[in-house]
Amino acid sequence: MSTDTLHQDPPKRRGFMGWLIDSNGWIPLLFVGGFLVLFAVTGNFVRLALSTFPGLVTTNAYERGLAYDDVIAAEQAQAEQGWQMEILAPEFSGEGQLAAVTLLDRNGQALTGGTVIMMAERMTRYAQQVRMPLSDVGNGRYEATVDFPISGRWFVSVLADVDGARHFATEEVFVHAPGVN
Repeated sequence: MSTDTLHQDPPKRRGFMGWLIDSNGWIPLLFVGGFLVLFAVTGNFVRLALSTFPGLVTTNAYERGLAYDDVIAAEQAQAEQGWQMEILAPEFSGEGQLAAVTLLDRNGQALTGGTVIMMAERMTRYAQQVRMPLSDVGNGRYEATVDFPISGRWFVSVLADVDGARHFATEEVFVHAPGVN
C-alpha cells in the first residue's frame, strides 16, 4: 500500500439528493407523485359531487314504481274516453295575460261545469311553480290570468275533472316575462 492511498480523502457521502440525481432513484418517486396528484384530483371530484345536486328527481321512487300499473290503466281510461284538450298557455307573460284550456268530448261537444287546474313548473335547481285554478267561461273554455315569475322554459300541466271523469295533459312552453330575466 502506498502512502498516496493513505492520504487520500475518504469517499464523500452524497446523501439522498445526490443519490437521487446521480442514479435512477427519481423514477419511482415520479410514479408516487403522479398517484398523489391523481388522488387529489379524484378527491376533489368526490367532494364536488357530494356537495352539489344530490340526483334525487322523484321522491318515493320505489312506491311509485310499484303503482306503475295504475298509471298505465289511467292512461288507457283517458284514451278510451276520447276527450280533446287544447292548452293555450301564453308564450309571453305579463299583466292580464290569459292561460286557457279548451275541453271537448269525443264528439267535439264542449265539456262545461268541471274543475280545471293548471300547474306551470320550471325545472331548475330550485324549481319554480305556478298553480292556478281556471274558471269555466262557457263553451268548453276555462281561463285564468297568469304572471310567471321568471322567463324560461316551463312545463304546463292541466288536470281537468268533469263529472268524475279526469283528463291530464302536459305541454312545454317558452315564457318571456317582460322586465324579468
